[in-house]
Amino acid sequence: MGRNYLDYNLKDLILYYDTTIVPYQGKLARKRLIRKQDVINALITEYHDKTPVTRQGLELLYTRAENRGYMPMMIYIGLKTMICKNYVRSQYIPPNNDPMLEVIHERVYMEDWEFCSLFGKAR
Repeated sequence: MGRNYLDYNLKDLILYYDTTIVPYQGKLARKRLIRKQDVINALITEYHDKTPVTRQGLELLYTRAENRGYMPMMIYIGLKTMICKNYVRSQYIPPNNDPMLEVIHERVYMEDWEFCSLFGKAR
């Protein structure tokens, strides 16, 4: 006979691989209160030469993330990850260093189409 739905172990139900979380240790980590402009200014100064990101686009994405309930530090890490994933591949580190797991970052932060609809596709 086939398996009953009660026969499955919890191990059979795991959807994602375990990922290692590396704490952020940059300039914003030392600040107690991080505001919207701190995040946007940090991203603009770091990536304005390398990518087509704009202040207006980052403000829009920040507001969307803030309305979804994310904290400023998580928004910074998410936007930085998406910028690196789509434009500066040399700085992008996929989950567990496995390129097949890049889809996890889409589910955690934002989908590529949402990001690229504002800034355009990478060259």
